[in-house]
Amino acid sequence: MENASKALLLAGTVLIAIITISLFVLTINNISDYKSSSTELASATELAKFNEQFTQYVRDDVKGVELISLLNSVADYYTKKQKVERQVGEINYDKDITIYIDLTGFNEKHAARYLFNTAKYELKRENVTTGIMNIINTQRRNEEDYGRKELSTLASNEESLKKYYTPEKCKTDTNNDIERIKQEGKSMETVLGKKIIGKLKELEDILINDKDFKIIDTESEFANFKTSTFMCTSDQYYPNEEEGKGQVKSLSFEFVK
Repeated sequence: MENASKALLLAGTVLIAIITISLFVLTINNISDYKSSSTELASATELAKFNEQFTQYVRDDVKGVELISLLNSVADYYTKKQKVERQVGEINYDKDITIYIDLTGFNEKHAARYLFNTAKYELKRENVTTGIMNIINTQRRNEEDYGRKELSTLASNEESLKKYYTPEKCKTDTNNDIERIKQEGKSMETVLGKKIIGKLKELEDILINDKDFKIIDTESEFANFKTSTFMCTSDQYYPNEEEGKGQVKSLSFEFVK
């Protein structure tokens, strides 16, 4: 009887040990699964947040000024991000992001001549400081030097300025009455309503010497671009882990109106 009791006690002890070990293993597995799920969720959140800075423009009503912001974000990705590790979390900065822009309709509508003188542009890693980014950066420098408001006002009064500074290009009769044409025009001082000094004097000298008023025409084109509407016609992503694991790969846009 005593041996039977001991056997039962031992069996009970073994059973309790087995149950305890099983519960411990189950708990460890659950913790591991939880950590794995949490890691996957964090990775997905990180990737979604990264992509959002580009994919927020996957719409059919993107303004030109927004398109400029997108291009700046991609340029920033290629330049500043080169200073960090190539692989940061789930984001691989070795992967290219390409922006395609079709300006065929824009050039036809606005008779673009100087600024956007081709129909299609691409922003890639190898041309991050040339092409369309060079155009944007040049116009930004002009606006910083001469004032965005001032350039816009001058663009709105281009014909009057041409009559004042280049009357020979505005002859309306056979009398070659250049002085009369000049009197019909307006100077920068009159148009802007302020004294022309400093950088504005430099701009006035440019207008005097540039018979085509290129700097004014480019500002007009740029203003039209910023207020135009574009449609995202394609958005592509890297398909697998070896090739970027869902990171945005390219976005394409075309002029709408």
